Amino acid sequence: MPNIQQLIDQGCNTVIAVGYNQGEALKAAVLDPANKDIAFGWVDATWTLDDGSIPANFTGIDFQIDEASMLASYLAAGISKTHVTAVYGGQPYPGVTRFMDGWVAGANYYSEKKGVATTVLGWTPADGATPGTGVFNENTNPFGDIVFGKTQAESFMGSNADVVHPVAGTTSNGTYEAMLAAGKYSVGVDLDQCISLPDYCGTLLTSAQKNIGAAVITAVNAAYSGNLGGTNYVGTLKNGGVQISTLDRTEAAWTATFGTLVTAELKAEVEALKAAIIDGSVKVSDYFKAK
Repeated sequence: MPNIQQLIDQGCNTVIAVGYNQGEALKAAVLDPANKDIAFGWVDATWTLDDGSIPANFTGIDFQIDEASMLASYLAAGISKTHVTAVYGGQPYPGVTRFMDGWVAGANYYSEKKGVATTVLGWTPADGATPGTGVFNENTNPFGDIVFGKTQAESFMGSNADVVHPVAGTTSNGTYEAMLAAGKYSVGVDLDQCISLPDYCGTLLTSAQKNIGAAVITAVNAAYSGNLGGTNYVGTLKNGGVQISTLDRTEAAWTATFGTLVTAELKAEVEALKAAIIDGSVKVSDYFKAK
């Protein structure tokens, strides 16, 4: 709350909080009558009141990232030599585990369609009353622990995984380092990490992206035009809010690793899965468990 209040005290008329753990402080600020003319946004979450309404000065900005992660996982299964892939998270926030759900779904979909079983290490999605279980960083800096990222990748490789999808902020950099050194493959998170982390482009098959910038800009522009909120936005493949990074790359490090692995046939299969998710004929949640 101190950071949010500091922005309010400085006269900000739009305040955007990022991250699931910002929720309680943000909600208190939104509901404070003194802040009724301030627009608040919350990245990585939506929110409705007990009566089903959304506060008039609040915009939720969330992402159905499991859709993009499912595509990335199918792609990963298509290049995997061992047919063992892995995923782990920083902490078990919904914005993290949704990536992990999609990763399992993509492997299960690949197994069903291609008849080649692909095993996922690191995550078992929730099943009814049973919560999901998996690998998270229990250290004090879960999203900034490069050593954990490296050792976890090495552990997964020791269990035969040759593609790892870390969902853990800069902890992931340790994973990319280990996978690159071993000549194995990674999938990035949130943005096109082949661009943001070019030193690791040779291991980064693709990234499961949230197009956060466009969503935040839309919310800010709406606030400046007088619309302070009252809505929840969810980014999907259909509305362009989530995606996987382009597979039509020219970076030398990427093409040296993936130029022959990512075939035209595999690209077409990923595009077909994307179209099926968009038109509703494939539901990601149907593939959280192997069939």
